[in-house]
Amino acid sequence: MRAVATLFRPTGRLPAFSSGYSPEWADRLLRGLRRHTPDPELVVVTDYEPENFEEPVQAIEFVHRERGWASLMEMFRPDVVGERAILVGLDTVIVGDLADIDGIQEDAVFPRDPYHAPALCNALVSVSALGAETIWDCWQSEREEALDDPQFLNFGAFSEMLWMRERLEPDAWLDDLVPGQVVSYKVHCGDGLPLDARVVYFHGRPKPQDVHNPWMQEHWR
Repeated sequence: MRAVATLFRPTGRLPAFSSGYSPEWADRLLRGLRRHTPDPELVVVTDYEPENFEEPVQAIEFVHRERGWASLMEMFRPDVVGERAILVGLDTVIVGDLADIDGIQEDAVFPRDPYHAPALCNALVSVSALGAETIWDCWQSEREEALDDPQFLNFGAFSEMLWMRERLEPDAWLDDLVPGQVVSYKVHCGDGLPLDARVVYFHGRPKPQDVHNPWMQEHWR
């Protein structure tokens, strides 16, 4: 299993729907990975020390202290990605076998945004060393200017998603390579957990702790 990387830090001035996280969320993510894939490694870009986590996550410090959601770009750092990694948000729930997702080989694979297709989103990204280097170098070259550009503001804060939509072109779409396996809770789970789902991601509200149905209790613990 290639590394899975996520990010955790206090959210500061972001909207309320981006708050409420704790080190326990990373612990739950790693436990979910263990239930469905062999020998997972979870890398967490974080201000916290390893002893803040119950599970043996690999904690890596930030390079920059960013505004808005810009800190999420740090998951694309080559030292975080290594040879290859799967990048996910902290509010991600693993519900099935990740073998097909783990087998993706393209350099930079993004899902389509479920509300704004064909625009990309970064709910789960499969990225190689080359893909990470390309994206990180682009971000570093534009970072200072982009942070002050009003076109990238969302809810009054810098949005890494708006920047990526303007600057990046995926090598492939996750939805085409592993159809139905990576789903949005709000968009795809209204009638229950989809049969083919392997990963459920959350955005806005609700968050996993707000959902009390049996399958969530089984997979997010």
